[in-house]
Amino acid sequence: MDAEFLVGESNQPLFLRKWAVDPGNRPAQGHRAVFLGHSQPTHSGMLHDLGAGFRQLGWNAYSGDIRGHGKSTGSQTPLGHLDYEDGWQRAVADMRLLFERSFAGIPWEHRLVVVPNITALLTLEVLKTWPDLARRLGPWPTPTSLASQLRRQDRPGIAFRRVVVGPTRVLPERWVRSLSGVPCRRILKET
Repeated sequence: MDAEFLVGESNQPLFLRKWAVDPGNRPAQGHRAVFLGHSQPTHSGMLHDLGAGFRQLGWNAYSGDIRGHGKSTGSQTPLGHLDYEDGWQRAVADMRLLFERSFAGIPWEHRLVVVPNITALLTLEVLKTWPDLARRLGPWPTPTSLASQLRRQDRPGIAFRRVVVGPTRVLPERWVRSLSGVPCRRILKET
């Protein structure tokens, strides 16, 4: 995993993680990228297993800490804080910057956005000015619903199905269990 700091509005540092595909493992259809959002009380570091799983399957995976979360904090934006007056608008601009960096040079049809609560709301705001952000957008689903959604659309979804439904050593059982609340053995039977 690589990481870098971007500079958001009012010089706010924004931490961006990237799990880059090894050039030798790049899929035949070219570069693909997924942005993984984090939820309100968390940060991008909690998505390491998922980012690494996508990387193994030929996706460049990105996840950034939004303003006031994880490593995107500072003297003007302490942990867990958005300014009352313009914090939301700045967070929307920051989210757009994270998307721009994550999807630079990636064709629309090879972009996937998976976001839960606060990053889902920020993404909806970004979509008002960037309606063609990605071909596939979705809230943070359970592993089985994400796998079935992606199986219906192109080949990229088949790869993710292997992460969640196939060999659980790619995504540890504790992670799958924490995401869906359903033990891995049950997920395997349902699909």
